[in-house]
Amino acid sequence: MIPKAPNSPKGDPTSRFSGYHHNKEGMTALMQMYFEEANGRVISPFLKHIFKNLPSVRVLDLGSGIGSLFCQGLLHYGLPPENLYSVDADARNFAHDEYPRLHKIVADARKLPFDKEFFDLVYTHELLGDNNLDFTNVL
Repeated sequence: MIPKAPNSPKGDPTSRFSGYHHNKEGMTALMQMYFEEANGRVISPFLKHIFKNLPSVRVLDLGSGIGSLFCQGLLHYGLPPENLYSVDADARNFAHDEYPRLHKIVADARKLPFDKEFFDLVYTHELLGDNNLDFTNVL
């Protein structure tokens, strides 16, 4: 039997590998790795553009699960909580929040209840790997 991923809602939330979902030690270092210029490494021009405009950016976290380090980092660096929309097909993933998720929408990734071009940024992580979704239909 394959063990459940420790950072999934069905995994072990006390696992040291799921610390970024639970604000434990190491979270700051992980956020810096993703979002800050450090040790001469430059973040992508796309992320720089997003960060400059965070107060006005609307973000869709598609297949949000229990949350993501990326979206938590966006909030930390200035994204207003009301501009983050978390969508997941499983309502149980919204039972616990480590950071503000004001818009929690239960929906199928292939049938989103939003107008075209409503979002400036769509983020997804493991959505297509964890589900039997056709990538083309989701896009």
